[in-house]
Amino acid sequence: MEQKLSLWAIVLRYAEMEVDDFVLCEEDHSEIDLIEDLGLDSMRIMALIVEIEEAYDIEIEDEYLSFEAIRYFGRLNEIVEKMEAKQDEKKCL
Repeated sequence: MEQKLSLWAIVLRYAEMEVDDFVLCEEDHSEIDLIEDLGLDSMRIMALIVEIEEAYDIEIEDEYLSFEAIRYFGRLNEIVEKMEAKQDEKKCL
């Protein structure tokens, strides 16, 4: 079975600035701001969402697709986990 890229690895691919060692080595990425800390703009965030949906075989619901909802990595991670759980529920039915 093909192993998924971690969510953090996918996010880092979209960073438009050089990510410093602090961000790479930080164990808790939850407070990292995708816009301020990583320099993602609206186009990169939308491309990121599409890649996450494909990589995790999920569909992120519209209510979670605002900049404020997904601005911080921790919140994005929570949303992905929630959507994965919903997808798993659908598969069990």
